[in-house]
Amino acid sequence: ALDISPGGMGLHSRHFLPRMCEGTVRVLAPGTIVNPGDSVIPTSKILLEQRVQVRRVQLTGREPAYHLGVAFVNPGPDIVTRISELVRTTGQVGSQSLPSS
Repeated sequence: ALDISPGGMGLHSRHFLPRMCEGTVRVLAPGTIVNPGDSVIPTSKILLEQRVQVRRVQLTGREPAYHLGVAFVNPGPDIVTRISELVRTTGQVGSQSLPSS
């Protein structure tokens, strides 16, 4: 993750994803080890799980690397609280504080 706000987040990806496709983003706790073949991830290691839609795709280098801008789909009224908890758990993100609701 590059940045995050109540409306969505910026991601760095080695895989191209087309605009308007949807999926689920999971932000895992630092140090979490995930086996590529495992589809089951312990919920205690998931810091944020949210349905998203890709809104922006930008190639960022010669090797396949992309900056994706994704919007949260139906984030719910507790999104600011969930993001604040994520930032508290992983450390400060950026230099601005999140708005309170």
